[in-house]
Amino acid sequence: MLPYSKKYYQLLHFQKRIIARFIGSFLSLASPSYCAVGVAGYTSPVLIDGTPPVLGCDDRGFQPLSSPKNSGQPTGHAEDILVWDQARLDTPPKWQDLWDVVQLPGQRALPKSARLTLEIALLSDGVPPQRIYETLATSRGVAHAFHRLDQLRPYIVWWDSPSKARDLMKKKAFLMGVTPRKSMVPSARTSNSSLFMSGTTYTLYTTQFGKNPWETNAVDTSQNVPISDKTLEIDNHFWTVHAPMLEARFAAWLRR
Repeated sequence: MLPYSKKYYQLLHFQKRIIARFIGSFLSLASPSYCAVGVAGYTSPVLIDGTPPVLGCDDRGFQPLSSPKNSGQPTGHAEDILVWDQARLDTPPKWQDLWDVVQLPGQRALPKSARLTLEIALLSDGVPPQRIYETLATSRGVAHAFHRLDQLRPYIVWWDSPSKARDLMKKKAFLMGVTPRKSMVPSARTSNSSLFMSGTTYTLYTTQFGKNPWETNAVDTSQNVPISDKTLEIDNHFWTVHAPMLEARFAAWLRR
């Protein structure tokens, strides 16, 4: 016999669905090209990051790929990378250089979301990658990240999709920033003298999962990402838990 009434469990499930949709709306800003919305009858695999699978399986938007406990299989990584305008900057920058507008004046491009941006703010102030999420899990750590954003705010240009980041590059709208690797403009296809460059050292990467809405077929094509003390794997579990609070605070910060 269940310890609570049937109505209790129905209400609990309804609340979980509302929370799932609430979190999903914020995550779509953080990495819109990595998320997917199921449509009845659509059965092609899609790539999304690790937070929507947790919520999507609970909300029955996706069916498990192999078992009810596995709502996605890793199929690769999405990378957001530190890029710079090589026509204006000869030396590859570091995380700390993003905030050094005195020695390196110019606009900075950042994702218009708490996810990624708060991590970048802490990395720029010397917080080691392995301590980023334990820091962001505290009120002091969150205040630290937003204080850093306050310092850089006048110099930030925002992007909310890879295509927007690409447009900013074409317009030479910033000196350096963090953008999706897929937004890079290939040098062979442009005559733009202000070509943006990137390295492999300063990288934020997110595990992607292969999913079939309402179907159970997928192929694991995982890639290996070079790991160093300058790279950071975005913690999908952390954002599943903390996205509502941090994204709401970030949205309020933007409105100030």
